[in-house]
Amino acid sequence: MATSSNKRGGATQASPATNRRGANGRNRPGPGKDLLPELLEKLDIIRDCSAALLTMEQTAAKLGIARATWYRYQAKSKRIRDAVLEGKRIALGDVENAVFKSALGFHAEDEEVIIDSDGKKRFKRVKKYYPPDKSHQQFLLKKLNPDVYGDKEKESRFDSQGIQKDAEITPNAPDELVVTVVYGKD
Repeated sequence: MATSSNKRGGATQASPATNRRGANGRNRPGPGKDLLPELLEKLDIIRDCSAALLTMEQTAAKLGIARATWYRYQAKSKRIRDAVLEGKRIALGDVENAVFKSALGFHAEDEEVIIDSDGKKRFKRVKKYYPPDKSHQQFLLKKLNPDVYGDKEKESRFDSQGIQKDAEITPNAPDELVVTVVYGKD
């Protein structure tokens, strides 16, 4: 490693521009190097990181670059942004499929651990039934057919002045109003 002397005559470490090593020990590019062509070759990794819902910092680490560099190149390249969006769509599709599966109920094979009398572990495959999840059914019905199953807005029974809509107003005295509520009005 190159060293230089400081004002007091002691040796110092090389400047970051001359010796740049990342946390994983690999050489990082120096300032001014364009990484875009290299990142465009890694669109699969970018999409997979996004599909796995990794943070921006984790994605940058997987790509071997600093977080600020990752943000800069993401802002610079539409192809990189599209790869991130595609990964998010994959993750969203996986969640939608899981909610749909859960709403219908499903069978699955699981492994149970059985410990014998002599202390040995054995694994036994067991078929299990997971019944439909009513909250997922309700969610899907509201989203897939909001006109029928969506939340209805409750219509206010009062107008903008605070008077009940199906009410008859009769003056009782010059300074006061009496509101008579009429039920079952046709």
